[in-house]
Amino acid sequence: MVNWPQYQQEISARFGDKQAMAQRIRHMILAAIAARDLPPGTRLIETELGQQLSVSRTPLREAMAGLKADGILSHDDDGIRVRQLDWSAVNNLYEMRATLEGMAAYQAAKRASIAEKNVIDAINQDENQMINKGAAPDQLAQINSKFHASILAAAGNPFLTESYDRLSRLLILLGVTAYSLPERVHGIQQEHNAINKALQNSDAQAAEAAMKTHLMHGLEARLRLMTTINTNDID
Repeated sequence: MVNWPQYQQEISARFGDKQAMAQRIRHMILAAIAARDLPPGTRLIETELGQQLSVSRTPLREAMAGLKADGILSHDDDGIRVRQLDWSAVNNLYEMRATLEGMAAYQAAKRASIAEKNVIDAINQDENQMINKGAAPDQLAQINSKFHASILAAAGNPFLTESYDRLSRLLILLGVTAYSLPERVHGIQQEHNAINKALQNSDAQAAEAAMKTHLMHGLEARLRLMTTINTNDID
């Protein structure tokens, strides 16, 4: 049973209480999916969900329509479900990530100001320290997000950012961060260091190559896990 009051409090704390109801419902459903309280494949019955959330049909339908448009929810013969990504979908998703983030790294290496490079470097160094001290996976996931976001921002391309934002909405379906896999932690560390080094040296081609290598290793880890343990719970 999903603890919806808990998610309501979390969304209020994060976004305030002035959001439109449909947007509020959307964030609550996304939070439940991210926490695996609504894992991929879960069927969402509108009437039951409306009762659990204590909301009317109109904003609930609006929220669910938006999540379907983003590819988070899917519709099959049995109704609406949290989308479950198969091998092919995960492969395609990572290929697109590598293309977009590779381009972002290339442009950031060419365009980033000294201040922007300093910010990226500081985030990278903070991550190194956290890894060396054995920080928890969720803490590392947060600074990982900052690292990638800082590179996208430094690229200075709003169309690239918009494209990545649309793609990144699907990442919520991939489960927990790769930092939960001990064998991947230091690999990610080395890959981030290589990306940062290329950016600091303004080596656009090396930055792009390092980013694509980083994301392809992430893809390999996920596909290997999907094959061996048949789960979508590890990124």
